[in-house]
Amino acid sequence: MGKPSYWKTDQKRAARKARRNEDRMASINREDLLAAAMNQDEYLGFCKKCGFEQDGCEPDAENYKCEDCGAMAVTGAELLVLEGYAG
Repeated sequence: MGKPSYWKTDQKRAARKARRNEDRMASINREDLLAAAMNQDEYLGFCKKCGFEQDGCEPDAENYKCEDCGAMAVTGAELLVLEGYAG
């Protein structure tokens, strides 16, 4: 028996998500992201849409509202590192 039909769909979806993440990575400064993730005293997050650095974000924050562009795209620095945004 071959792989289930949804398997290819899941692979395509994962590939599209990875390409979107690569496009977004250009707007977030990797050095700033790593510094924010290592500094556990401050709760910093970054907007995936515009790259704005925002404070008051828990390490596992997702889809917070960006104070700069208004998009619901701010994610905690530590989570961004786990997602591969730091390279």
